[in-house]
Amino acid sequence: MTVRPRQPGAPDATPPAARAHPAGRSEVTAGRSEDDRIAAWSLFLQTHTLVIRALEQELVAGQDLTLAEYDVLVHLSDAPKHRLRMSELGALLLVTSGGATKLIDRMTKRGFTDRELDPSDRRVVYAVLTTAGRQKLRSAARIHLAGVHQYFTSFLGDEDTDVLQSICSRILSSQAQGPSQAQGPSKAQGETAVHGDDLTGHVGR
Repeated sequence: MTVRPRQPGAPDATPPAARAHPAGRSEVTAGRSEDDRIAAWSLFLQTHTLVIRALEQELVAGQDLTLAEYDVLVHLSDAPKHRLRMSELGALLLVTSGGATKLIDRMTKRGFTDRELDPSDRRVVYAVLTTAGRQKLRSAARIHLAGVHQYFTSFLGDEDTDVLQSICSRILSSQAQGPSQAQGPSKAQGETAVHGDDLTGHVGR
């Protein structure tokens, strides 16, 4: 998700708690301990796991389609000419090009995708969305979007949505700059979070 753009000169409607410093952190950091933030992290992981599991189960039960396969259909549908290089698809799916190739092999056998060679460079292989794949996406999207609403967006108010967009955008932006640029905890916070046996108790959740 990204923060919605605003017109030049328009007032910033982002809630104060969601505004970020140039370094990428929220202005509102005082009053909460690192343990509180680790607890929030743990809740995020639990919520993510449960929501993804529910969405996957509904897609498999209703359309015999995994979330990874659904993602492939969405990305190919959005792409120019409904096709992507394997390396491009892998980057969008956050997997290697080899992983994307295995996924496309499976979906091609089911008729949802096809392969095309680049006529100017036969080393380049495109994954292409088929008519059956477009039809499958239309059917699966109804189930998936209903699930996203039921398990996630129905719990978000306007301010929740703004804050969540801001947090996710800052994290994605920091990762795009590379690990050395990402803003981690201060030394004091880091010592509190991982001192002694605390690392085992928190990070693995």
